[in-house]
Amino acid sequence: MKKIILIIALLLAPMLAHSKLYKRALAISGGGLNSAIFLGNLHGLVDGGKKPDLIIGSCGGSLATAIAKLIPDSKKQKEFLKSREWFDLLHSLKANPKADLLGAIGNLISMYYRRNTETMPNLFEDYMFEIPEKLKSFSLFDRPIEHSEEGYNIIIQGSKMLISSRQKGLELTSGQKAYQQVFFTDPVTAKKLKGFVSPIAKTFPGSYVARETEVYSDWKISEAVRTSISDMYVMKPFQKNGETYITGVINNYPLRIARKLARETIVQLRQEYSIPVQAAAKAVFGYDNNRWLRLYHRFRPDHWIDASDMGQLNYTFQPSTSGFSFTSGVPSNFLKYQQMIEEQWSYGYERGLEAATQPRYSQKHWRHKNSDNAYELHF
Repeated sequence: MKKIILIIALLLAPMLAHSKLYKRALAISGGGLNSAIFLGNLHGLVDGGKKPDLIIGSCGGSLATAIAKLIPDSKKQKEFLKSREWFDLLHSLKANPKADLLGAIGNLISMYYRRNTETMPNLFEDYMFEIPEKLKSFSLFDRPIEHSEEGYNIIIQGSKMLISSRQKGLELTSGQKAYQQVFFTDPVTAKKLKGFVSPIAKTFPGSYVARETEVYSDWKISEAVRTSISDMYVMKPFQKNGETYITGVINNYPLRIARKLARETIVQLRQEYSIPVQAAAKAVFGYDNNRWLRLYHRFRPDHWIDASDMGQLNYTFQPSTSGFSFTSGVPSNFLKYQQMIEEQWSYGYERGLEAATQPRYSQKHWRHKNSDNAYELHF
């Protein structure tokens, strides 16, 4: 019987593959404000003969996803990232005047070690940075997501609050779901996502993530990006039409969506989450994102981009602490900033080209696989 099922599956596989909307999907996970790395990845893939026609971005990856959609030319993308306009945008992040560094560290430590996390954090007060609602630099993104037959099509991930988090310590009832995965895309792609069940909710039924997802095809790119980059405890939540939206980190590894929509998939191999990030995700969404990372690395994309050492680079932009305050990690010196953009782009391009030239399913180019970020794979 098993042999018969296998034969049927092999016969049906080509038909199922050709019924998918896209040829090749690239999933870009979060990773700070490092759009140059992600766009370098993209154009390494292009030069290696693996150009995607669908890009799925979440968290910090949503910025690169939007830029790829609106500025398809790689030379112009790099010029944009190195521009004074983009530099000023990154520096427009304003520290929350109410942010308490020592208090934030204490909260994260207590969240990591406590067993009962069934209380809502107040994300409207407990955040490090504010983004001005009207940014001149975002005018480029102030347009709807349109479907393209020739260029890049995109999906940007976020999450929607199902209950208010303004009351710090609000108790959740047993089985109550507080967040919903949402997707921002064009009307054609949106139809294919109808009825998509959250992989997080399926894998972690005890989490605070609802099974049902929601798809928006009428939002502006600027609004989708503003939602996706609103990481809990880092950025202030985004509000629209009386609803509250936050980060794409609700599922930072959208391989299942890529598989659903495309015949070929390309994803990143990532390093494990730090304790503070792990604690924040557990407190908000109610599941262990390092466990999800390990499970994700068991899946079988066609090509891996090795980003397992990205956290060790000294030219990335990561929000961090400086003295007793918070900083975005973007250098204040414009020339230094431009130099770091070049270094990020070169790193990203080399890793993208490397992935494109590896045999299908290859893991030989993985640099930092360990028990914290990956299970042993047996294919």
